[in-house]
This record gives sequence, structure tokens and C-alpha cells, in this order.
Amino acid sequence: YGLLGPLLYQKEIGFCKAFYTRPLKVDGGLKENEGGRVTEILARPLLNLFYPDLSYIIQPLSGEYGGKKDVLMSIPFFTGYAVEIGMLVELYKKYGLKVMSQVDLEKRIHLNQPTLSLGKMGFAIFQAILMLLEEEGKLELNEKMNLDYNMPSLKKSSYDFEKTEIKIFRRPPANSV
Repeated sequence: YGLLGPLLYQKEIGFCKAFYTRPLKVDGGLKENEGGRVTEILARPLLNLFYPDLSYIIQPLSGEYGGKKDVLMSIPFFTGYAVEIGMLVELYKKYGLKVMSQVDLEKRIHLNQPTLSLGKMGFAIFQAILMLLEEEGKLELNEKMNLDYNMPSLKKSSYDFEKTEIKIFRRPPANSV
């Protein structure tokens, strides 16, 4: 219910993003402020480089947000792990920071994914940012992006590679279909 406050009490707010401390579970204990690994190694650097106003979003990939129907229905949505970063950029492009707010929801202890699984998440997020930058004319890709994510895995005494296609889609705004 903490996400609803700004949406209900501030007429100009159309989107609210949660943030919280996020400890990382390690060996049965908790390491404070070590969660949100993809945010810190990928999302925050990309936002700082290309959308510096959005670098003030404390947890761009928190997974918790709320918004007014008309605002959310007016923007396109990426699929998969790209949904949140895409949503932030799309909201910013359409409305600016004036419709966004953040609320502190104190603490969340998530079931963390293994470090090796985070590459797939980052791959999708990076695809979305590249697509947005190209669309905005900030970047020109000379070739089509590779969508195959190769991940090494140790099999007995040698390495093998697991290839996974990670293809995100951008769905049109709901109010346009």
C-alpha cells in the first residue's frame, strides 16, 4: 500500500517506484546492501550514461511499482527482464520526471538468482537500451543485434557452451490496440 500514497494524494504523480534495502543471502547469512547486482553493474551505469535524470531512481529494477491506468496504458512495454528499464525510459520520454515518485518500502529479502544467471537478465536489459537509443537517434547499429547468449559451463574437465536465444519484444501502448 506504500506505493499508493503518492498516486492518491498528489494529482500530478502518475507512476511510483519502490526502493528498499536489499541484503544478499550468502552462506546462510545476510550481507547488507549487496543485493540488486544487475542494477549496480548494468542498469545504473547505462542510466547514468544515456538518461542521467533517471540515475536518481534509487532502484530502477526493484520489481515493485504502481501507476495510474491512463499513464501506464500510454507507453509501450518491453517483455521479460527488459520491462522495468524500458518502462522508466518510456515514461521519462513521454512525461519527464514530473509524473514519477519513489517510496521507501524499507527492506526486502529476495531469493537471489545465482550470479551466472544474471547475465541473461543483463542481456535483455542491454538489448532494450540499445533499441531505445537507436530509435532516438542517439546510436546507430551497423548490424542486427545478436540474440544468442552463450554461457560457458564446466562439464567434467572441459567447458561447454549453452546457447540461449534471448529476444525481447516491445509491445505497443495498450491504449493504441
